[in-house]
Amino acid sequence: KGIELMIESGEHGFGPAQNFLGWWYDEHPGNRGNYDYEQAEYWYNKAAAQGIMSSIHNLGRVYEKTRRFDLVE
Repeated sequence: KGIELMIESGEHGFGPAQNFLGWWYDEHPGNRGNYDYEQAEYWYNKAAAQGIMSSIHNLGRVYEKTRRFDLVE
């Protein structure tokens, strides 16, 4: 139930929840290697648009992991 509440908070524009969701999809240990970098990118971008600085850093790490440097603006 906890992740559902975070998703709801993120969908309502709460920046820290969006950054957490980016991390959840990016590298949460409970995912056991089934990471979803598209979802991580989506949530980190949402948080970055609100000025959450750690999400900007984390977004760069996602680009590095996926070698999708062409997405960096």
